[in-house]
Amino acid sequence: MAKEVKNEALEASEKEAKVDAVKKEIEELLAAAKEVAAGIIEDAKKEAESIRKGIPAVSDAVSEDVKAAIARGEELVEVTLFRDNGKYSDDVYVSVNGENCIIKRGEPVMIKRKFKEVLDNSAKQDRTAADMQRELSDEYKKKTESLGI
Repeated sequence: MAKEVKNEALEASEKEAKVDAVKKEIEELLAAAKEVAAGIIEDAKKEAESIRKGIPAVSDAVSEDVKAAIARGEELVEVTLFRDNGKYSDDVYVSVNGENCIIKRGEPVMIKRKFKEVLDNSAKQDRTAADMQRELSDEYKKKTESLGI
């Protein structure tokens, strides 16, 4: 019986040691989580302040390459959009990540590079679509001719 009491006491002290170890681990994890949360809060405060000032927020965690690309997108460049008296007479609306601009056709204007890149990408996509349409049209024409239709 004394041996059983001894074993139970030993088991209880082992369980207590395990519980203490788990408690210590939880406390360490909680401290680390509080540290991470404080960093997130600080970043959010910086971003909120830059938004309030109207300055694009760039986190310290962002690489120098990304910061340089963002700065490059903000540079002003000159563009002149084609204008006629028909389809290409209206001003052009461009939006990038919620920032908008309207570009007047037929005269040189200064816009941010990021808007020019959107226009360039759109023109490239239009050319690609026209090329594909031409290819499919030619393919259709050949098939109908070969079938005698």
